[in-house]
Amino acid sequence: MRHKVGLALHDWRNWLPYVGVPALGSISLIVGAVGLFAERSFAPYAIAAATVLLLVAGIYGAWDLTLWIIQNRDKT
Repeated sequence: MRHKVGLALHDWRNWLPYVGVPALGSISLIVGAVGLFAERSFAPYAIAAATVLLLVAGIYGAWDLTLWIIQNRDKT
């Protein structure tokens, strides 16, 4: 028996929390590391911003996955 798999292309607003925020956090971390080696004054702030962005992205992902599991618990 074959099962039809429904694939949906999501809007960019759905991809932003999962791709955009972690990418921005990673870029900020790299910029902060380069600034730290170059002894720039913005480096600690860039590293702190990267930490906050990556932490928020992780919490959002865990929260969204938890809500999805609760919503689809009866469908399995």
